[in-house]
Amino acid sequence: MGTGRTDRAGRSPPTYAVGFIQRSDRRYLIFRQASGGAAAHWQFPRGLVRQDESPEAAMRRVAQEQVGIEVQLDVGQPPLLVELEGREVCFRCFLAGVIREASHRPCGIELQWVQAVQLLEFDFGPEYRQIVPWLADL
Repeated sequence: MGTGRTDRAGRSPPTYAVGFIQRSDRRYLIFRQASGGAAAHWQFPRGLVRQDESPEAAMRRVAQEQVGIEVQLDVGQPPLLVELEGREVCFRCFLAGVIREASHRPCGIELQWVQAVQLLEFDFGPEYRQIVPWLADL
């Protein structure tokens, strides 16, 4: 599940499942916390992989919990080490399709569906610097 890298104490960096969720019109889902206002960074659904679950199961759970969408995982990407809030973590990224959208959106988030090339116009956090240009080129 991890990258094979460990810190000085012999621990692997925490693993996060990250979803690039795409609808049938080829638009990707991005969101940000509404409470952060214009200063909040845009992001993709992501969450910590629990001890008792696979990255794939975590991605399905996170998509449902964060944005109310049931997803089909199409392609998993190799582990990617990024810095998140001052510490090294492992991102396990998945290209995913929408199976079912919730009839209501979770409270407290601003959600948008955008074309791949439009991703470059949004202010993502630094943890996505390697990812957004790659995704925009797909």
